[in-house]
Amino acid sequence: MHSCTSAIHDMGRKQQPKHEQYCEEDWNEVSQMPAEAYWVSKVQAERTAWQLAEELGLDVVTILPNFVLGPVISDQQAGGVSVGFMKGILESEASKEFKGSWIVNDVRDVAAAHILAAEEPAAKGRYIVSQPHSISASFISSTLKAAYPAAAAVLPDGADEDATHINSSKVQQGLGLQLTPVADTVKDMAASLISLGIARPVWATAAAE
Repeated sequence: MHSCTSAIHDMGRKQQPKHEQYCEEDWNEVSQMPAEAYWVSKVQAERTAWQLAEELGLDVVTILPNFVLGPVISDQQAGGVSVGFMKGILESEASKEFKGSWIVNDVRDVAAAHILAAEEPAAKGRYIVSQPHSISASFISSTLKAAYPAAAAVLPDGADEDATHINSSKVQQGLGLQLTPVADTVKDMAASLISLGIARPVWATAAAE
């Protein structure tokens, strides 16, 4: 079952983890309707799945990614939230404020986790698929500038933010998932949006003027 780490913690981080880091033992107990309906729905959906699994004797495994980034394969995906996020960064000007932090994972890792969980008879319970800590706007900006030197003069620098930590060791040790380096996730997603014409990066626009 595809769930989400918003079933583990609220995105506003009002809830502290049971241990040093958020892990599969945590449940989001603080998100409320109607303002946080999406997060509440993830909690309710997964709890219902586990309840039905117990009642009906079903073998259920849940995969919990966070903010999914990574390359897209078609311009039909242009309307997605993640795509809009990266498109907005690529098309931003240096004067625009860029701040925030995000716990991300690669779409390829999420797909691999689902396959591994389906093929591994010993797979059990919940599996977080996520980088171990959040990345900042500064990290995304510097990664893109390293990949595209022309971006250095026109892309916002981005601000640093305090990191949020999450434990994804279970999926790595239990299912053997190797996480994609987060810099590769950012670069590969940007490259796919540009090549598919979904995003026109600000440095290309500046060069054309």
